[in-house]
Amino acid sequence: MNKSLTVVIPAYNEEDNLNKALDDVRRALEGLVVDYEIIVIDDGSHDRTPLIAQERVRQDTHIKCTSNDRNRGYGYSFWRGVSLARMDYVTVFPADNDMSWESFRDLVKNIGQAEVLSSYMSNPHHRDLPRRLLSKTFVALMNAAFNMRLKYYNGPFIGRRDLLQALTIRSQGLTILAECKVRLIKKGCSYKEIPFTHIPRRGGRSSALRLKSIKAVIEAMGSLYGDVYWRK
Repeated sequence: MNKSLTVVIPAYNEEDNLNKALDDVRRALEGLVVDYEIIVIDDGSHDRTPLIAQERVRQDTHIKCTSNDRNRGYGYSFWRGVSLARMDYVTVFPADNDMSWESFRDLVKNIGQAEVLSSYMSNPHHRDLPRRLLSKTFVALMNAAFNMRLKYYNGPFIGRRDLLQALTIRSQGLTILAECKVRLIKKGCSYKEIPFTHIPRRGGRSSALRLKSIKAVIEAMGSLYGDVYWRK
């Protein structure tokens, strides 16, 4: 494949998961792209995450790492990675390694098939009931609000670097991927959905069900709706 790819990995307190995530990304990309870079964005971690990332940088010239001055959130970290990207396409991989490397490889294989490659979870039953209900509600609300039919909004996606870097993004949290997909598709970008297999995190805790996170999602949706329909 004559394409290059930037993989952004936002990481906050992921010392138990980061090494395997990096190994899986390298394994998934083997032989698929002409060049790649992996950018780890340490989001002000309090554990060994930045030390692990820096050690991997010394071992592999494809890996880069930078740290935020403090914990700024998933959205900020992802977008910082996008701004630093140099390759043709940009994607994201979860630092908690909850996407199988085979699924990530399948996603990368489809580069060039559409301007936005959006992944959706093929095994949502592996999550607990509250997470499944929250996810289904979010997808239904997003599809209704923006007249879309995506199966999933918060999964990793691949987009052209030039198109992504031209966007104005407001989300600082978990809704960043959903916002990018909506903005790109509403601008007329073609898209294709690719299934992925979810793997439970090995260590640490997810912040998706925290009240603060849910409030931030609601605020981000409202802001995005205003941008798409009122502030054109």
